[in-house]
Amino acid sequence: MESTLETFKLLRRLYEKRVRYRHHLTNYKTYRANNSVPKGLQIHVPTGLPLCDSGSYSNWKGILRKTSLKLMEVQIGNCRKTISELNYQIDSKTRKLKRELPKSELQNKLRLISQDCLRLSHSLNSRQQRKFQRDQITSNQVILTSNQVSPNSKKSRSRRFLRKPVTDSSTVTNAVVTISCQLSEEETKLLSKGLNFCPKPRQTDTQKLSLDLAAFYRRLRLREYFADEDGANQPLPDNDIASKFKPKSTWNPPKGRCPPLESFISAIEEEVKTYTSAPDFRDNLTKSERQAIKNLRHRDDIVIKPADKGSAIVAMGTKFYREEAYRLLGNPDHYKRLDSDPTLEIAKKVEAAIQKMVRNGSIDSETGPNLLQVDPKPGRFYFLPKIHKTGNPGRPIISGNGTATEKISKFVDLLIQPLVPSLPSYVQDTTDFIRKIGEIQNLPQDTILVTLDVSSLYTNIPNEEGISACKTAFRPIQGKTPTKKDLGELMRLILTNNNLVFGDQHYLQIHGTAMGTKMAPSFANLFMGNLEKEFLSRQILKPQIWLRFIDDIFMIWPHGEDSLKIFVENINSFHSTIKFTADSSRVSVHFLDTTVTIENGSLKTDLFNKPTDKHNYLLPSSCHPPHCTKNIPYSQALRIKRVCSSETDFETRTNELSSHLQNRQYFRGSIENAVKKAKDTPRSETLTYKNRQPNSNRVPLVTEYHPGLPPFAKFIQKHLPILQSTARLKSIFPAPPVVAFSRPPNLRDILVRAKFQDKTSVEANNENFGCSPCPSNCKTCALIDSTKYFQSYQTARTFQIRQSINCLSKNVIYLIYCNLCGTQYVGESKNSLRMRMTQHRSAIKTKKIDQPVANHFNLPHHSIDNLRVIAIEQNDSWDNRSRKTKENFWECQLKTTSPFGLNIRNDLPAY
Repeated sequence: MESTLETFKLLRRLYEKRVRYRHHLTNYKTYRANNSVPKGLQIHVPTGLPLCDSGSYSNWKGILRKTSLKLMEVQIGNCRKTISELNYQIDSKTRKLKRELPKSELQNKLRLISQDCLRLSHSLNSRQQRKFQRDQITSNQVILTSNQVSPNSKKSRSRRFLRKPVTDSSTVTNAVVTISCQLSEEETKLLSKGLNFCPKPRQTDTQKLSLDLAAFYRRLRLREYFADEDGANQPLPDNDIASKFKPKSTWNPPKGRCPPLESFISAIEEEVKTYTSAPDFRDNLTKSERQAIKNLRHRDDIVIKPADKGSAIVAMGTKFYREEAYRLLGNPDHYKRLDSDPTLEIAKKVEAAIQKMVRNGSIDSETGPNLLQVDPKPGRFYFLPKIHKTGNPGRPIISGNGTATEKISKFVDLLIQPLVPSLPSYVQDTTDFIRKIGEIQNLPQDTILVTLDVSSLYTNIPNEEGISACKTAFRPIQGKTPTKKDLGELMRLILTNNNLVFGDQHYLQIHGTAMGTKMAPSFANLFMGNLEKEFLSRQILKPQIWLRFIDDIFMIWPHGEDSLKIFVENINSFHSTIKFTADSSRVSVHFLDTTVTIENGSLKTDLFNKPTDKHNYLLPSSCHPPHCTKNIPYSQALRIKRVCSSETDFETRTNELSSHLQNRQYFRGSIENAVKKAKDTPRSETLTYKNRQPNSNRVPLVTEYHPGLPPFAKFIQKHLPILQSTARLKSIFPAPPVVAFSRPPNLRDILVRAKFQDKTSVEANNENFGCSPCPSNCKTCALIDSTKYFQSYQTARTFQIRQSINCLSKNVIYLIYCNLCGTQYVGESKNSLRMRMTQHRSAIKTKKIDQPVANHFNLPHHSIDNLRVIAIEQNDSWDNRSRKTKENFWECQLKTTSPFGLNIRNDLPAY
């Protein structure tokens, strides 16, 4: 009779055999997709065979090639059959072991098998990749790469990654501007791709995908669970302010209450688990460009930012960037330098104000706590260089993410933003502007077109005047919104507590609003609406039309040049801090992205591109979902159709567009089709706003895009009959779930940072950062690693510890690893690391094998001596939910969930 040990060894061999056959199957399918045959299955014409002519040779060769392809199909069938048989044998042996072994011991054995299979898979992948590369070189008709495409291949998604040669070398470099620094050729070439360009991730993040699928299944179960409640499937109205601040629920409905739904979920899980895609080794970056990313990330002598106008990318020397930032921050009318970080004091002020408003009933007790920021931090000051101006001055911006006033700024904006469209001068966008000037006819001959631009509007608005303008326009609703007084108090908190950091120096903005806080545009709009109303009411001669988009004003002046000069002088003397620059012409002016021209007493419009616009459109090779780049030619052509009032201008601008897009590697054919489609669209249709559909009631599956992802939409459509198998389920899910993709990190995410630190301050801080034992030399000190870095054993990625943490630190995330086998575990603790490790040591000694850490260190040849721990992150202000979220984040980053590590997530589907 077969022993347990023999069964285990046989099971391991079966698993390894299945890995090999799956690789064979993937290999054959890849060759088949590229209309080719692996070298070992190729049948060649025998040498020395007497053939009368080249035609006979070709016939032989064609017959043998077809035979080779048929042999490959036979092998594909054999592989599938063998895999099916192996699945049955594996299930049989696993059931046998389940009967003979405790659950924990079986899990350990299966984990060991999983690790062996993972190593084998990596080895086979490497060998398989070498074969693909070999055959690409020796065959003209193998895997489709950037330089070769099978003439018989159909147009497919892979075609997006073709690298079309750029004939004009200037298109590579003119989008990149350097100021007081130098870039290598490869660095310039990389940046010229644009900051929105997404490098293709090396592989699909299977752990993140599992989390995304788990979230999708939870949404399905939630929809079914609450379906019988009134209005459960109705989207929330856009004006439901309180709902926008509610923390997301983490409650999971019970599984199994709706068998058809569970069958649908199981079917999708099985499709994903058994899906094998053809490996795609093509990269959308060259090796030298990949190296350029690493070089730019580690260069501390440059700062990379997008230009203030246009699509140029600007690389600035650190010295220039620092000096320009300090020049802007050195304005004593706008900024005050501080000796320390006031963030915690500001957070206390915000909390006190919110609590007071909750007590007064201005804010409901449920919304109030949700307006408080967890773990607040100062705003990060940065600027965008104005490369179209002499000296490249900066436009100051403050990144307000995570600040103490971020949430109340969003709250205020939700209250005042609906007031902005009612302003008489309001312009929503270019479409709105063209519609408003389109009906103007019979202009006098001496009509002057004028544009006005407010100089540094945001930072020049006096706080109290801006607050007063907003309070005047605001109409509070009893029991639903704050009073005018409380609205003013919230705005005052935002405006007077806008603290920021640059390098290691703290500042407070003392005048105006920051470009970066959520309420800034609405605040500026209402202030300007009030100011222009007061000013225009005092003028004897008024413009025929006055339209404004935030700080840009368009007006028609029918009273002559002399009176226009007086008008401009009057408006510049009307307010002490708000000043205007004017541009006027009897022929044409530029406003937004249009050129407005007087022609036969009416106005015509043409597309206007600023001289600094580099037309840096998203490259087709970017790792975006296919529809993103596919729609760019049409959307741009439609924009031209909307703006250009004459067909001649439309033809001129679309020819320019075609040239720009071809320089960005778009195919001429797709551009011509897009232009033709736009040309055939009536202009009146392009100027009509589409009615916004209410939020879709379809359940979304949201995940990060990668070309190698399974075809989720196909799986959902295939098994939709299961989801709609009952009348009740069909009413709950009348339409199939929708698949939505987020993009992977782009060059902006990788290379651009709002926070700036000098090299010296970074080095000084780094000296104190890291994990270390505590001064008391406790028992945890013997287990702790003194280090500034930690590494994922699954991905080999290294991370830096950006704090000083020891055994006494509380509210921590920690990493346990086994120095014998490298298995890792991420944990969290509200208490000190010392106390948490005491609990782990106790569980190991008492052999609580139901706990993953204790179970692992009680395995054969393992002991507590193999345990090492590193504290990787700490934050005093974390609550239980924030700490748990951070723990899940590090589990994904380090890939420590089973079978890769010790963390258990039973609700996550396998990939």
